[in-house]
Amino acid sequence: MKKIHIITLYLLMWVFFSYAQQYTNYSTKNGLPSNHVYRITQDYDGFIWFLTDKGIVKYNGSEFKTFTTKEGLPTNDIWDVRIGHDNKIWFFTKASAIGYIENDIVYTFESNQKNKVFYPRIISQNKDTIFFTDTEKAFYLENNQWRSQKLYNGEPIIHQQIKELLIKKGLDSLEIQSHGGSTLKTIALNTALTENKYRGQLNDSLFCWITQQKIYLLNLNNLKSIKIDYNFKNQNNTRKFVRFSAVNNKIQFSGENFVSFLDKNYQLKNTIEIPKHLNSHFSFIDKNKNLWIATF
Repeated sequence: MKKIHIITLYLLMWVFFSYAQQYTNYSTKNGLPSNHVYRITQDYDGFIWFLTDKGIVKYNGSEFKTFTTKEGLPTNDIWDVRIGHDNKIWFFTKASAIGYIENDIVYTFESNQKNKVFYPRIISQNKDTIFFTDTEKAFYLENNQWRSQKLYNGEPIIHQQIKELLIKKGLDSLEIQSHGGSTLKTIALNTALTENKYRGQLNDSLFCWITQQKIYLLNLNNLKSIKIDYNFKNQNNTRKFVRFSAVNNKIQFSGENFVSFLDKNYQLKNTIEIPKHLNSHFSFIDKNKNLWIATF
């Protein structure tokens, strides 16, 4: 029987069977450093990872192992995560160093600019290559240092043909720039991206922008754009806190009271609508089809 795991941010972590509604309670008494959970993900070995305000937690199905500043994290308050195809657990937060966990060892890297404090705004990934941007620069890991490149009103891309994506004045069109500086295509978005909350390169072929009303995708290989509405049966079609997870070779979108998979036709499928009374902000389906829910 499939399980649903609910993590409340302040009090408890619950586990209940999806149909029988039988509850098992996990809390800080069981090994969690905090019940304030930002994100949940899974690595390629099947371990579940929680990002909290008091460290990163690895769960093997029976025990919680916590990584904090004692193990080498730059801070205990970790906000975001990416899983490399090499199974490195990349973590992101406001800190003077950003890095990953591999084989339960924390590796961190500072900027080549002295006293630089990172504030990752956009995190992008193409297989094992991961980079991030703040409001002014993009940062790439080279020779164990984060080296910066100035941003010029665009979103940098890791792709053999595309250098960056430019959101044009008015926020209603997208210009795709080649490495040589030419414009490959201009796309009318029709709806302004003024409420753009979360975005980034998901993999080698997709870039994503998220608003409370829609998800915008760009196929980097054929330059086609896709708009996805939140058309759910039992809830309104405006979503808060929507984010993506590229895990287990699948893409999930999750936010306020829902989680969905992206299918091969770039539509949301197998959507699970979380009961409103749970007040969830993030959910995740692991490869055994267990549902994990983080709530306020």
